[in-house]
Formats: sequence, structure tokens, C-alpha cells
Amino acid sequence: MNIGKVEHSPKGKSPMLPGDPGVRPKPPADQEYYSKEEVQGMSPEERSSSKTAGRIEESLTKALNQMHVDPPRASTSAPAQEPAHTPHHEYPRPAPVPEEPALVLHQETDVSKVLRSWPDKECPKFIGSIGDSASDWIRTMSVLLKDRQAHPGVWHIAAGQRLSGKAFRDWTDAAYNGTRPESWETFKVWLGKQCTLGVTPEIVAAEFDRLRQEPNELCQAFYKRFCEWQVRAKAINFGHDERTAFVKRLTPGLSAKVSNAMTAEQIRGTPMTMDQVFVTAVAHDRHHRDSQAAPVAGGLSKRRAAGEGAGSEKKKSGFACHNCKKTGHSAKKCPEPKTEAQLAWEAANQAKLKKKEKE
Repeated sequence: MNIGKVEHSPKGKSPMLPGDPGVRPKPPADQEYYSKEEVQGMSPEERSSSKTAGRIEESLTKALNQMHVDPPRASTSAPAQEPAHTPHHEYPRPAPVPEEPALVLHQETDVSKVLRSWPDKECPKFIGSIGDSASDWIRTMSVLLKDRQAHPGVWHIAAGQRLSGKAFRDWTDAAYNGTRPESWETFKVWLGKQCTLGVTPEIVAAEFDRLRQEPNELCQAFYKRFCEWQVRAKAINFGHDERTAFVKRLTPGLSAKVSNAMTAEQIRGTPMTMDQVFVTAVAHDRHHRDSQAAPVAGGLSKRRAAGEGAGSEKKKSGFACHNCKKTGHSAKKCPEPKTEAQLAWEAANQAKLKKKEKE
């Protein structure tokens, strides 16, 4: 097979690899890139060599460049390249919600409208007698006046209309003497001075001594009375622990059960709140009442059954005769001779017997 003539390289010369430039230009002045003037001063062979060398060096240094951490230094002569931005999707922004103006509530200045349909049970008229708490009444009054959107300038006038007894007489005397308070703050001070015999620590302590759960009183009903006492106690800052005070005033058996539950939770590291104490007391009280009601209901059913049987026997036997004490007939139809007791009874009740005979 003829493979043609093979050319050998001349002796003493290294073979020229494809792409190996024979002429290399001088390195650039900044050791990185050729300027425009340097490229124009090159010969065609030097230009070709510079392009080929760049491609060869790029292929040889590609793996090395991948290990570089710092970004390449920007050339002073080459134009700065803008960083590539990753494409992102733009979504339409929601339209801004217009801010609504703040609600301005109407403040009522007509006292008659403010006091219309007043809750007398929750806030009765203040009398100012011994034991009445002026501070507690003022606090309740201020809450109701604010809820009814009363203007603060008429609060003292509305409160004056809710006075009675001694407090109302003091109010009228102040108006006659020209010393009536003209604002809510001065009204509170004035009422406190007029009711010096209100709730005192001694009165609250005495009420607490009398506060006890009755034997047949539900736990919920006693808790309501306890809350009423606590309102008076808080009005004068009477020192007490509500949980301990409530538990100590329960019945002895219920108090012991709730105290044991509180101690167990305290050891566990989760002390019981007042709501938890109340729920525990109600649960134990209900369980005790249910356990007591079951045997009582069974006994009533047995007695009712026995009573029904005895009643049927009495109905069958009828009433006994007053004369002979036998059943089956009355004293009027008794075949036996009348006894002395029967004769004495008939003599004492002649009018009744004659009336029955006429009928």
C-alpha cells in the first residue's frame, strides 16, 4: 500500500507544533494586557503569536484559575466589566391600603342621657353610711361613665345624681354653701372627706372572720360572696393572699382537699393560680355532693315503695269504726251497742249530726 512520501524535519531543528508560534512578541508593559499602541506596533507574525499564546495559556491555566479565591484584578487600561446580574422575576406590588381615619367617639354632655337605663344592681346609689366604701363606688362609677361615653366635664354632676341619704344631703349642702366640687378630681377628694366612716381595716377584718362557707352552700355561691368581700378589701389595700384566704374559709373537708392539691402542685414546681384553685374546689365539692346524693336517692326509693304498699293496704282496709274500732263500717251503721265514748261524742256534736241528717 502506498502511503505517500513522509517528510522529516531537518536535522538540528525541533519540529514546529501546530499552533506553536515561531515569533513571540514582547510582553505587555503592564504585564497583563497589550495596549492599542502595542498591538499596532506588532508584525503580523507577532500578532498571530500573541493570539495563539493567549489561547494556549488559557487552556493550560483554566484548571489553576478555578482554584483562585480572590476575584481577578481589574486592569487600569481595560474597561471595567459590569457584574452579571442573576435574572429575577418581578411581581406586581399590591396597591397600598388607604389609612382609615381614627374613630372619634361622641362624648355625651347631657346628664339625663348618661344616666338613662343605669345598672342599679351593679352600681347602686351611694349612701355614705358606716361601712360604705367611697373609693370602691368611685372606681365603679368611673368605669361606667367612661363606657357610656360621658364627657369628663360632667362626670361629677352625674355622680352627684347617684348619691342618696347622708351623701346626698352633704351634696345639697355643698351646693347651698357654694363649695360644691367643679371637676371629677375634686369630687373624689370631697366625697372621701365626707365619708370618713367608710370601710376600714377593722371592718374588713371582722367581715373576713364571719365569712365562711355554710354546710349546704354551693362552692360557687360562696365564691361569689368571697369576691364581694375582696372588692371591699382591695378598695383599702387590705393585705391578704386571695388563694389562701379563699381555701381557709371553705368547709373543713373541702378545705383540706384543696390544700393538698395546692401543696402537690407547689412541690411539682407549678403553683396553682386563683382560677385553678377555684376550679379544683368546685370539682371536689361537686364530687362530694354527687356521692352523698346517690345513697339518699336509693333510700327514698325504698321508702317510697314501702309507703305505696302500706297505702294500698290502708285503702283496702278502710277507716275504723269510732264505736267498736272495727273496720268495714262507720259508727252510724255500727251493729254493736254504743259505748260511753260514742254517746259523749254524739252529745257534744248534736249540731253536726242534725246537719248531716238533713243532708
